[in-house]
Amino acid sequence: MKRLTETIESMVIERPAYLEVIVNLCLDKGYNYKECEETVFENQMRPHIRRRGEEIVQKQEGKKPRRWPIERTFSWFNRYRRLLIRWKKKPENYLGFIHIACCVMVLARLILG
Repeated sequence: MKRLTETIESMVIERPAYLEVIVNLCLDKGYNYKECEETVFENQMRPHIRRRGEEIVQKQEGKKPRRWPIERTFSWFNRYRRLLIRWKKKPENYLGFIHIACCVMVLARLILG
């Protein structure tokens, strides 16, 4: 929460000023503060912040809780022990195994549907 402004300002890819497309920014419960929402609006983005207690209400309504895509992807990467416990010292080798894991995950989704 305290570094949100710095994080937004340090984005590597700059958006063209002429585009008037609204950029969405997904944040978890740790950013559920009015200051965070104002910071996101000031940077011309639309915040999607998970509210505290929202998941409990959805469970009571019988809805399945939705995990954010990034958290889900990290969970998928944790299935591969070579990535979970980083054995390789060279970043190139580690990145190569990340690419292999991505390929395996995409193929599994295509085959299983």
